[in-house]
Amino acid sequence: MGYTCTKSDHVVFVHFQDSKISIITLYVDNFTMVCKDIKVIEHNKEELKKHYQMTDLGEISYILGIHVTWDCEAGCIELSQQKYIEEILE
Repeated sequence: MGYTCTKSDHVVFVHFQDSKISIITLYVDNFTMVCKDIKVIEHNKEELKKHYQMTDLGEISYILGIHVTWDCEAGCIELSQQKYIEEILE
């Protein structure tokens, strides 16, 4: 699919096309895909489904115990481990 493994982290793959970058990160049997263009994400998911059995869980909300929220208009992403911290404190 044209993705290249980064030298700094072997679970991060990048692809550049038409001045757009898409990134895939892997963790065991899970992956996360990011790109500013949703059409690129949808296309790449369809290509991956041709080769791998996979379940699309939709937009990310939790990954590795980290809560992810974003404000597209402000261009902000917030990562929080509040739930984890509260569990530790209990």
